[in-house]
Amino acid sequence: MSETLSRRRILKATAASGVAASMAGCTGSLLGDSACDTGEEFIVALYDEEFDDAASYYPHEYFDDIDADEIASQYEMLFSMGDVGDLEEISCACSESVDDEEIDEANAEEEFNGEVDDIKELRYDLTTTNDGEETTDSGYVMGIEIDGDWYAVFASEADFEHCTADE
Repeated sequence: MSETLSRRRILKATAASGVAASMAGCTGSLLGDSACDTGEEFIVALYDEEFDDAASYYPHEYFDDIDADEIASQYEMLFSMGDVGDLEEISCACSESVDDEEIDEANAEEEFNGEVDDIKELRYDLTTTNDGEETTDSGYVMGIEIDGDWYAVFASEADFEHCTADE
């Protein structure tokens, strides 16, 4: 990836994908065991239209001016724009860490109040049904490990250097 993972990049990834991102639960016991688990839980919450739960995966507590309620409202608005179908199957097809330089740049961001330990590009194979028709597609999530906890930011394939559909 050529851009740094900064607050602006997280927000850009959110806007570019049409979906914001989230933190894995309010307490450590709700976090996934890995970036793939956390991203999967996030995607399932979106498809289940549990927008407050999905917004809880966003690392909002590490930014002074980001509100979880606003993120939940964005998810609800974006998912109400079209029928995304029912999620039947999900699997993490690719998980690749970004370069150490990007992690260093994320940690140097002045508006960020945490410690990024790792950033992973995650691609999921998603199978959905809509009106009895089954579709398989890819979903993209940026997994961010902050202070030992995994968060998930929905992204677009264009944000990725690794884990693209052609891999």
